[in-house]
Amino acid sequence: MASPRKLTEIKHIDPMSFGKIYAVIMAIVGFIYGIIIVGLIAPLMAVYGGAASVGMMAGLGIIGIVLMVILFAILGFIAGVIGAWIYNIVASRIGGIRIELSR
Repeated sequence: MASPRKLTEIKHIDPMSFGKIYAVIMAIVGFIYGIIIVGLIAPLMAVYGGAASVGMMAGLGIIGIVLMVILFAILGFIAGVIGAWIYNIVASRIGGIRIELSR
């Protein structure tokens, strides 16, 4: 006989903790986006800008990727903190998300 499912309710999320986790996730997304954008723009610069712009694009590409990672991490942290704060307000009024924890 199968045992009944035991659900646990997430009633509160620590905003700072969630903000840090979401910042790391978004930094990874920013890195991926940065590589994609540089991968799309670099060939165009080489075609339309000539050989001189290829070297410049390599330096700007690395800077662009780093800036994308930093920007996404900062925005991810802010969005995570605000999102957790809103979740806590909503969960206190209508209840939290119910999940089944594995053993």
